[in-house]
Amino acid sequence: MKYYRPEQGSFADPPSRPNWVSSQTASAANRMDPLPFHGTADRALAGLLDVVRQLPRTSVVEQTGDSLHVECRSRLFGFVDDVEFVVDPENAVIHFCSAARSGWSDLGVNHRRMLHIRELFGDMN
Repeated sequence: MKYYRPEQGSFADPPSRPNWVSSQTASAANRMDPLPFHGTADRALAGLLDVVRQLPRTSVVEQTGDSLHVECRSRLFGFVDDVEFVVDPENAVIHFCSAARSGWSDLGVNHRRMLHIRELFGDMN
């Protein structure tokens, strides 16, 4: 499932459930800061791609220009989370939305995943 709306230049909020996080939401409960980067947007996207390829049970669905869409599957039941990234070169950040496709609660998995990605990306950046 995709939440990025190129015509608006931002992510739409996923359905009213607590199982997602985004760097472009007004919801304080679901908001996280975007990923800052140094250097060029192309280098940042390449570094992000290296990071997501390190994650278990994660596959790249689509990469187009300044965006990346990946799927992450849970270890036990194979539940799918969609994670989308969009590079914002003007502000030197990568915006994201990480959301469970189904269910109500993700027990904080999307939040922890994005913290882990932030850590790995920061180490490379």
